[in-house]
Amino acid sequence: MKHLIIGGGAVGLLMAARLSAAGMRTAVATRTVEQATELSDRGIELAASSGEAQAVRYAVEACGVWEAQAPGLGQGADELAVWLTVKQTQLTEELIIRLADIVPAGALLLCMQNGIGHIERLERGLPQLAVIPVITTEGALAGANGTSVMHTGHGQLHMGEARTEWARTRQKILLKCLEKAGIPAFLSKEIEGRIYQKLLINSIINPLTALYGIKNGQLPGDPSRLKLMRGLHDETLHIMSAASIACACGSWQSVLEVCRNTAANESSMLGDIQRGRRTEVEWINGGWVRLAGKHGLEAPLHQAMCSMIRALEE
Repeated sequence: MKHLIIGGGAVGLLMAARLSAAGMRTAVATRTVEQATELSDRGIELAASSGEAQAVRYAVEACGVWEAQAPGLGQGADELAVWLTVKQTQLTEELIIRLADIVPAGALLLCMQNGIGHIERLERGLPQLAVIPVITTEGALAGANGTSVMHTGHGQLHMGEARTEWARTRQKILLKCLEKAGIPAFLSKEIEGRIYQKLLINSIINPLTALYGIKNGQLPGDPSRLKLMRGLHDETLHIMSAASIACACGSWQSVLEVCRNTAANESSMLGDIQRGRRTEVEWINGGWVRLAGKHGLEAPLHQAMCSMIRALEE
């Protein structure tokens, strides 16, 4: 099976490097031709955060996603897994149209975005593909040069079960590929619940670390920050209850556990603010605001997160 990674950020580079390390043909379609050229020439340097092993470079094919030629798609849909790793801010209608042009009908499209709302958009825009939501707890940090990535935390990958028999058959092949690459991956009949559980955690940690300019592990260390965290958590549970979305027991403890386990990490939203980029707040906290509105509720804390993060973006 060949793997096409759409997006040259931390998650995309991590996936590409690990698949290439397992001997699988891997291509990366990047936003810029410059990054694609560097990746083609140099490969991806993969390092572990522990520093126990020396960084290793792995060869990949690469092409700008907007180039005239399709980025290294030399095989049919039955042999192709497409990993969509771009952020929600880059998931434009133009990109969806481009995917329709370059991805053969019947391919698996594995969507790794934070937030909610994108799966429905992709299914509408790409009805010829098997659109599958994916949740990962792997940690990654991209280097400034666009060709290196640090594996900052081992986790698991959960994907929704495909709706058609042909797609489920290809998913089984894909799971074997991921096992070969050392990536713990599982099919999940409860992927929606996992998506909302991750959204709950992200909607607390991401905006608050961005607002305070701190790493994940520092967030619960101050009483005022802890109070805000708890307020966002409880507001979210109220919305989930109104929407009949099941929440895992111990969700508050899960938030604190993630802060501990990723103590040295900077959230993606903090990184976006520091680099002057647009954040995913509209799809993370804004997702809860819209869901609350559908059920006649208000979400003042999530709305405040959206407003304050937007102010920082400006």
